[in-house]
Amino acid sequence: FQLRLDHFFHILLFLPWMSVLFFAAKDADNNIFLFRPLIWLILGIVLVFTTEGFQYFIPYRAFNTRDLLSNSMGLMLGLGLYAILKTKIVTLITRLKINKI
Repeated sequence: FQLRLDHFFHILLFLPWMSVLFFAAKDADNNIFLFRPLIWLILGIVLVFTTEGFQYFIPYRAFNTRDLLSNSMGLMLGLGLYAILKTKIVTLITRLKINKI
């Protein structure tokens, strides 16, 4: 598997997918929802396959399994980034709440 520049862009495209969940998943009291990552990941997987699958039906585009793999790699790297962000930010919020009391 040779990493071309367009594969790098495919990875970058899906890298922030899981991180968006962390910043978007808050309730009215600004509390973070921590129980929806699996649903968000499944939606990301569906998006990965849909974006590449549609290209099969477009005459000037082509379905490419390497692009599919690059998209998936971006999604999984984003999942790791999400896990790190969640841990760090939740720890920070907890410390701020403890110090506030």
